[in-house]
Amino acid sequence: MKPSASGVAAVRLALPILAATLAAFGGLLTGGVLYYRDISLLHRPVRQVIRAIWHSGHLPLMDPAMDGGRHLLANPNYRVLHPTALLDCFLGLDQAFAVATVLQVFLAGWGLALLLRRQGASLAAARLGGLAFALSGPLLSLGNLPNLLGGVAWVPWILLAGLAARARPLTGLPLASLLAAVPLLAGGLESWGAAMVILAISALLSTERSRGLLAVGAMALGSMLLAAVQILPALSLLRGSERGLGFRASQIFYWSLEPARFLEALVPGLWGQPADPARWWGGARFDSGVPLILSAYLGATVLSLAIPGLLVLLPRRRAGRTTAISADGVAQDLRHLLIASGVTGAGLIFLALGRYNPLLSMGSDLPLAGALLRYPERLLSLVALPVAVAAAVGWQSMTRAGEMRRILRAAGPGLLLVAALLAGVILYTLSGGVPLAPELTAGRRAAAAVALRGTAGTALVGVVLLGACLWMAGRRGTRHLAGACAAGVVALDLLVAGVGINPAAEREILEEVPAAADHIRTREGAGTTPRLLRLAEPPVPGESIPPGVEVAWSRRSLAYRIPEEFGLGTSLQSDVDRSAPLGNYFLRRAYEKAAGARRERVADRAAAAWEVSFAAGTDAVPATADWAATVFPRAPVLVLRRRQTAAPRLAVVPHATYLGDLQAEGVMADLLEKLADPALDPRGEVFITAPTGVSVLGTWPVGEGAVTMRSDTPVGLLLEVELPGPGLLVVRDTFTAGWRVEVNGDPQEIVRTDMAWRGVVLPRGRHEVRFIYTQPGLLPGAFLSGLGLVLIVGLPAAGACRRRRSAVQAATA
Repeated sequence: MKPSASGVAAVRLALPILAATLAAFGGLLTGGVLYYRDISLLHRPVRQVIRAIWHSGHLPLMDPAMDGGRHLLANPNYRVLHPTALLDCFLGLDQAFAVATVLQVFLAGWGLALLLRRQGASLAAARLGGLAFALSGPLLSLGNLPNLLGGVAWVPWILLAGLAARARPLTGLPLASLLAAVPLLAGGLESWGAAMVILAISALLSTERSRGLLAVGAMALGSMLLAAVQILPALSLLRGSERGLGFRASQIFYWSLEPARFLEALVPGLWGQPADPARWWGGARFDSGVPLILSAYLGATVLSLAIPGLLVLLPRRRAGRTTAISADGVAQDLRHLLIASGVTGAGLIFLALGRYNPLLSMGSDLPLAGALLRYPERLLSLVALPVAVAAAVGWQSMTRAGEMRRILRAAGPGLLLVAALLAGVILYTLSGGVPLAPELTAGRRAAAAVALRGTAGTALVGVVLLGACLWMAGRRGTRHLAGACAAGVVALDLLVAGVGINPAAEREILEEVPAAADHIRTREGAGTTPRLLRLAEPPVPGESIPPGVEVAWSRRSLAYRIPEEFGLGTSLQSDVDRSAPLGNYFLRRAYEKAAGARRERVADRAAAAWEVSFAAGTDAVPATADWAATVFPRAPVLVLRRRQTAAPRLAVVPHATYLGDLQAEGVMADLLEKLADPALDPRGEVFITAPTGVSVLGTWPVGEGAVTMRSDTPVGLLLEVELPGPGLLVVRDTFTAGWRVEVNGDPQEIVRTDMAWRGVVLPRGRHEVRFIYTQPGLLPGAFLSGLGLVLIVGLPAAGACRRRRSAVQAATA
């Protein structure tokens, strides 16, 4: 009889996984906040502005501060529609981040444990597999990549619901489709695809192949239908953003899986702790100095069990000869899960190698579809799942009979191989060497050798303790404790190795920027929204700077946090997400390529009223010493420079030259040349590019027109404009699909102005101009998602009615 995940068994599986997950994020329990890398650089400030827009009564469609306007809901990386966004309704900003991270890591482990139990694993094997997945280095590394975690953590639940839907399609498919839609709401196409592939392979291995494949297809279509409210706006954003241009091979294969990291899967801390510069010596091996997935450690104890788990799949030997490992005692469904997840994991590794895979890196340029492989190392986060499944199968197959000799023979290959590799690393460090490390100074190499010897030694101790647990499984008196012992050893192995992956900082560190915004507002004047020019790079953090300080003064941190949290906009901002509208992207490229007076002119056209840097030179105009010391007591002096020649955000100009269609040959080059021309004043003349249009040749002097702001919201502007003659209203906010304008209540055409901004041609007189934003794809996407919800409710209801009708007919027959 197949074991079932009953309520009691589910709780027994949940409790140890929950306790281990809380231990992995212990810093949050003592009042710390997640801050490392993408949390403070991108996701925390963006989430802050999303919360503020929700509270103002608007849909978070557009962030008006970042670079003149940046899409929010359309970008799945921001997770506006993800289930974890509901936490913002009940918790504060940092609490919501912490709960979402811990909850999803726990759900990932618990979901896999329930899946293993459903497929025939023992309670001990299921618990061990759940812990191995939840505490694995790749999954814990997603604590600072919440957009990836929002997809990977839901894969076990998709598999659990998908397998149930295969048995009962009418009642199971709605829930399976709903769960499968969750990764798509976070842009987790790789997580969604991996789940669908595992389910498809499982269906092919089953006796009811056609029925299983139909269920997977229906589930895939249903999930895409439900997620259409996110998919269609995202496709619209893709077409009109930098991502729509495609990527070069060097961009796609940035952060490819370094082959040397296969050893890191076995040896924790092979290159130190990437979140701590003082204890990280592998920077020269990786793009940007640290890997995308901070830890590839899958667990020495886990791999010791996964090896015999994979050996279960070997063909059985000829009759008359016995084997220590056989498929006996491993349920067929569990075996199918191992095969399906293993094949999928191998495919993920193949893709994750990126530029190190000669079959993927053959061309210098790749088409747009190649963007799906961008940052291929991120696929490593899904590889932990098949390894955890193999470890659970290994424990199940070795301990099924309880015979000491068979257990030791089965466990021997895995334990000896892993122990030998760890011992080899330890011996190598005793000679003063550090395997696979870049060039290091003598002192740093010695310190690295000591640290690595400690982590490898700890992992080796875990393997020895696991051997003791297997010995307990072969003894009658201790057999019932062996499973709990193994789970504890695996958890300790992974928890010790996971220290430092998700560092937590004091909340005060994240609150050191308000004075910067207050100072700029005071200098600029009340009621204005000045913009900052992109920030110069700060000095590289040294060992003397306390951990966490970088979140207060790094270039990207200020660039995102000042506009998002304090209402100050930016211009020409570097876009790590590559989701900026194309006009903003090309304007930024023009700024980067220019120099001297030409660069200053591009900044003028971008309405950059302030420039922020960290170069405290004599030619700069720093903020007051007291203010700098208050904001950054442990960091370099912050320098602010007021740019008097910057064009205003709102203006009317008498002259606007029509250059032609931006797609036509030569128009782009001509426009870029004119945008950087120091002789052309952006306050008096701008340039229009459109498929059709005419130049505006007003004769009135510059400065005589007037623009008054009546209303400014994330989804609209209401302006009162007065012109002494024909002219052009220029709003230096993002030109992107979805905006429309009404002049005195009548629709009018928006023209692209100076590459990136919006403009409206107006006649002489006073006008009321209203800009209104509607997210492209949102309404049809919402309709399709609503239709999907109706089907989800309707299918079970129809099935229940049909069964009730059949029962009535049978009773009256």
